[in-house]
Amino acid sequence: MLFVPVVDAIIKARRAGKPRRTMAIIVYPMNALANSQMKEIDKFVSQSGLPNDLKPVVRRYTGQESQEERQQIAANPPDILLTNYMMAELLLTRQDDLDTKVIENASGLEFIILDELHTYRGRQGADVAVLVRRLRDRCSPGKAPICIGTSATMASEGTDEGRALAVSKVASRLFGTDIGPDAVIDESPQRATDDSVRLEDILPKLAMCVSNPLPEILDDDALQQYPLSIWAELELGLDDGLELRRKKPMPFEEAVGKLAEASGVATEVCKAALEAFLTRVSLPEHERGGEGDGAFLAFKLHRFISGAGDVFTTLTNKPRRVLLEGQLEDPDAPGNRLYPTRFCRNCGQEFHVATKIDYDGDIRFIPRNIDDTPLETEDEDNVAGYLCPDDSELQFNGELEGYPESWREERNGVERLRSYCHCTLINQILRFQGILEQFCTLNCNISTGCSLQDLTPFERFQISSARIRSA
Repeated sequence: MLFVPVVDAIIKARRAGKPRRTMAIIVYPMNALANSQMKEIDKFVSQSGLPNDLKPVVRRYTGQESQEERQQIAANPPDILLTNYMMAELLLTRQDDLDTKVIENASGLEFIILDELHTYRGRQGADVAVLVRRLRDRCSPGKAPICIGTSATMASEGTDEGRALAVSKVASRLFGTDIGPDAVIDESPQRATDDSVRLEDILPKLAMCVSNPLPEILDDDALQQYPLSIWAELELGLDDGLELRRKKPMPFEEAVGKLAEASGVATEVCKAALEAFLTRVSLPEHERGGEGDGAFLAFKLHRFISGAGDVFTTLTNKPRRVLLEGQLEDPDAPGNRLYPTRFCRNCGQEFHVATKIDYDGDIRFIPRNIDDTPLETEDEDNVAGYLCPDDSELQFNGELEGYPESWREERNGVERLRSYCHCTLINQILRFQGILEQFCTLNCNISTGCSLQDLTPFERFQISSARIRSA
């Protein structure tokens, strides 16, 4: 477990009387992973049995925190700091007093940890590789920190040696230091059932298990000898060769077919039996007649749902066209432009990606790609932004309270916009083709994820244009 050496180093430093500082920075590709790991680390520390004065302090610094939380992190450095690669970049670059203090607290950094190492590829991989080098040079110039990367899917083909070599090469490029194949640690699965019992030993008993209801009491001791649990572990979960290896996932119907073939029982009966068995063994032991809190077989059932991909809509009156393929115009109504549609990941508000163009007083809205970065220019004839249905909650009048909370800070008792947010307010009320538009710096977390629900007809539109850059 990657936290063991980190916690060990923190405890040793605490016992040696050293002042608390940030000894480990863990970088995640997504905030959701940082939030989840925060709970897991807290659980790990709370179960360690350490006295309170030795327990590591863990904090999250991902951009989701309030101003008060950021101030507390800067004033009281945590032992372990969880962040994402974008926030880590901002910590090193933007001229913010709190961010500067957070980085200063990490002087002498001993651990740099990248979670989900396989996600850092291509341009993003290059950015993160540079970030690691800058973090190392800034926080630990005199002593190279220990670099740790975690991934469950870095390499899955070939021999053990080949996979270790492939992983070590990627890690060496990302961390900027030589990492050999011997430093790659793989998992070592252990059987949950009785390892002295082979698959062949329980096959004669399998039909009776499948045909009869599950016993009322199925604690861990009983399941270690239960024929169906041994079959499920060895036929669905593990390859029991010279070394135990995980089997590749298989469709549930295929697993049912294997059980029917092994037991000689009808497929419908096997399906019901396997569903009931997997449901039962996934419960905590105290719900199966025992006393423990853990599941016996921690299987995972995945359901794959295809996303809608890109959505394009017209801005006409009812009925508006919604298409899933990118085109310039509505094929059934030439002349009606199609606009890329995105949705806020927080509230679901729809936005249509556009550029406002002023042709000598003739205002037009041209579709644009959301990945096109607006140019920093004083020319206000072309303004990149987002068209959205008018909503009273989205109205923006330039007051400070109208800006997102993450854009605001308190300095000397006065609330103001943060220094790294340079926003240009365009507050115009224009009438274009009988529709009222307002232009402002309204920020929203726009995502490509979407749901194809009925879209609100456009009666009024609002375009938001936000220009943010790091100082």
